[in-house]
Amino acid sequence: MADNQFRALPLAHGPRDLYEIVNSVRDGKINSIGTFTLTASSATTTVADLRAGPDSVILFMPRTANAAAAIGGLYVSARGKQTFTLTRTRTTPRRTAPSAMSFSASWEKARRILAPAIDHGGTHSERDVFDAIVVGQAQLWMHGDSAAVTEVISYPLLRACRVWLAAGDLEGIKEIERQVEGWARQNGCARLEIIGRKGWLKKLRHADVRVLMTRGL
Repeated sequence: MADNQFRALPLAHGPRDLYEIVNSVRDGKINSIGTFTLTASSATTTVADLRAGPDSVILFMPRTANAAAAIGGLYVSARGKQTFTLTRTRTTPRRTAPSAMSFSASWEKARRILAPAIDHGGTHSERDVFDAIVVGQAQLWMHGDSAAVTEVISYPLLRACRVWLAAGDLEGIKEIERQVEGWARQNGCARLEIIGRKGWLKKLRHADVRVLMTRGL
């Protein structure tokens, strides 16, 4: 962790040594930086450093693209004598291209499939759905001539993956559901929720069926 690149004050020092050290501190040249590597396949990383203490302020600066991606949700969960612990909260990975331009071709086919479901829902426009997918707030799934959109819902006691929009043929929807289930488990979801018409109840096997009641105001 330690990266002591600047001169330290020797035990036997004279006025010139003191003068140089004070000027270095004034210029921001202090030995308070270091590097660490996050523990692979683990939510926590413990860093040992002789300079660390219970009141230390730990700041991060990613220096590579991979580090910038990994640092999301990272926070200091514990500080102690000569050590501190970093914990990374689980985040929802994107399943779509990071730019609207590169994603637009795939979206055009999905839009045609999902248009009736979007219109029936009445809460979002096609552009709203597109934007949610592009920024990673929702995930697009496609199989043949079927498509679905999911979102991760964080309740106080659990995370759920909700199939928010779906349209297409039955076999395609079932295949998408299988893919969504595996992805949802990997991302810490304990429940799969589906918002759909009553006709889907007989075709998709779900043990716990609840009714969403709405009324216009």
